[in-house]
Amino acid sequence: MSEEANIIKEFLVALGFTTDEPALKRFQTGIDRATKSAERLAEAVTATAVSVAYGVARMAGDLESLYFASVRTGASATHLRAFARAAQDFGATSGEAMSSVEGLARAIRNNPGVTGQINGWLSNVGKSVGSDPVENLKNIGLLFAQNTRNGNQYLNTQLAQMWGIDEKTMLAIQQPGFGADFGSIDERLKRAGFGDAARQAHAFMMSLRKLGDQLVVLGVQIQNTLQQKLGISVNALTGWLRKNGPWLASEITNIVGQMLDDFNRLVLWFAAHGPQIKSTLKSVFGGI
Repeated sequence: MSEEANIIKEFLVALGFTTDEPALKRFQTGIDRATKSAERLAEAVTATAVSVAYGVARMAGDLESLYFASVRTGASATHLRAFARAAQDFGATSGEAMSSVEGLARAIRNNPGVTGQINGWLSNVGKSVGSDPVENLKNIGLLFAQNTRNGNQYLNTQLAQMWGIDEKTMLAIQQPGFGADFGSIDERLKRAGFGDAARQAHAFMMSLRKLGDQLVVLGVQIQNTLQQKLGISVNALTGWLRKNGPWLASEITNIVGQMLDDFNRLVLWFAAHGPQIKSTLKSVFGGI
């Protein structure tokens, strides 16, 4: 009987119960099954927790990217996300849409003359350049749509290249339903508090990176301590070998030499008694 079964049996007897081996075995089996089930549950919970933590960190990283894009472009994180989502509904990827927002913001920021140029074109549709590049792209989409209706699609390509707008984004923003789709998505994200989530994600990722920095510092501290400790041991061993090297070499040589001498004596004995050994072996095997 296992040690666990003996413990259980002693406990039950102490409580006044009468036990028999089959009943005790069934009881022990039930406990083993319950224990294994609990262990499997713990493993599943741990795996789930790790997956959730990874998912949260990944989502927070994506939101933080939007936060930084908002800082660079001047558009809100909500507007950026809504624009990227609407672009996906009209044939562009989220990355292409974000690249176009960044490209337009960079063109306006780096070349003051671009603002006047865009204003001149947007006046054809009753719009003007504002501080939000997403709103500017929506208005440029109206201009592109007008050019397309008038058979001047080539102008759209030229203007898009000058203003840092990706070709697929250029085609998406001029579609009739783009503005309505963008507005619907933007409203949903606002109600969900998307802008606050982006700011909180940035704070969370900063905390996570600080934790990573601290873990790196801890690793360096442990490494330095081990190097110092091992350095002392290595130096001590080096000194001992330097001091006792000749003696150690002599001892090893003596031991190996003694082994070689014994082996040589054994070989000489076999060589000297070879005929007798051969005769004896023949006699033995012949008798068998």
